[in-house]
Amino acid sequence: RGTHAVMLFDSNRRVLVKAEDVGRHNAMDKSVGGAFLTSRLSRVHLAVLSSRISFEMIQKAARAGIAILISKSNPTSMAVELGLRLNMTLVCLDKRSGFIVPCGEKRIRV
Repeated sequence: RGTHAVMLFDSNRRVLVKAEDVGRHNAMDKSVGGAFLTSRLSRVHLAVLSSRISFEMIQKAARAGIAILISKSNPTSMAVELGLRLNMTLVCLDKRSGFIVPCGEKRIRV
């Protein structure tokens, strides 16, 4: 519970890179950097975060070309607004319905 993690997946749901850090932003930076340094960034299809999707995490993902973010907790309202403007898909877990898609639901198939 003391660290955050980010896993980057390709379109076949294979893990390309994973990173962990006490800072959630650092975990994202490490995973994106790892994908870049191993020439796999262009293959990243989605990111799974152990932390909240914030405005800054949306910025980092968008800059890396990652359009789908999945998290265990609800995104901030600013993150949803930016996700809508950038045509991104945000998914978070929900105890009642299983998951919530605040924006970009067209990319999700159930």
